[in-house]
Amino acid sequence: MKRKTLILAVFLAAVMALTACGSARTYTDFIDTGKRIAVEAGDVYGDLSRNLFKARTQEYSNTASMLEALRSGGVDAILISDGFVRRLENSGLYPEFRYISVPEYIYINRAAHIFHTEELRDKYNEWFAGITADGTLAQILDRWLGEDLPAFEDIPTFELTAENGTLRVCDTGNYAPLSYYENGVLVGFDMEMVQRFALYLGMDVDVIIVDYEDIDDVVTSGRVDMSAATWAVTDERLETIIFGEPSLVTEAVLIVKK
Repeated sequence: MKRKTLILAVFLAAVMALTACGSARTYTDFIDTGKRIAVEAGDVYGDLSRNLFKARTQEYSNTASMLEALRSGGVDAILISDGFVRRLENSGLYPEFRYISVPEYIYINRAAHIFHTEELRDKYNEWFAGITADGTLAQILDRWLGEDLPAFEDIPTFELTAENGTLRVCDTGNYAPLSYYENGVLVGFDMEMVQRFALYLGMDVDVIIVDYEDIDDVVTSGRVDMSAATWAVTDERLETIIFGEPSLVTEAVLIVKK
């Protein structure tokens, strides 16, 4: 009898342990628990990690480093935009990960390109209103934030001229589907947006690659005219940064091990 009781107790303990490991967790399980959350350096999710989750926030220069840190146990979770997560989840590259959404009523990220001058920002907003009204923006978002990345041959190309000069922009080149290299060519949502804008202006595009956390300084100093990458719009940033209309509205997601 004692042996049966012991076996039953061990069995129940094992079931409870498996259930705890495999049960669906929510974002609240990471609030004020001292867990280590990875974010991209310079990203607004660093503030969310510190302010909402009260986490031990660890910054990384790119998403690949964050994913490897989670896989190796260096962090407990990654906090990132759902625009990146959709593609990662569908890729099947990390079957050991699960994805936990932070509800929209808790946090929503409105991201926009930033500009060196208000004059260029105003031209952008005029152009942006046009592509929003005629459905072009919806097509761009569907192309880059849909279920699969477009094949290289399906990525739109544009015959840009330099009749009105060159539009100088900066990007990171390491954040698919927004900015990444395919066949040695920088592609993604960011590049399609700035190339279409340059076409509207009658300009060519020149891109410099920088770290994400340096984009503000590079743009405000005038080294480039605008960022190809988008930055989260916050009240604090609006005091010193010239933002265009938000082009990406996304939710926050925690990536954790199953």
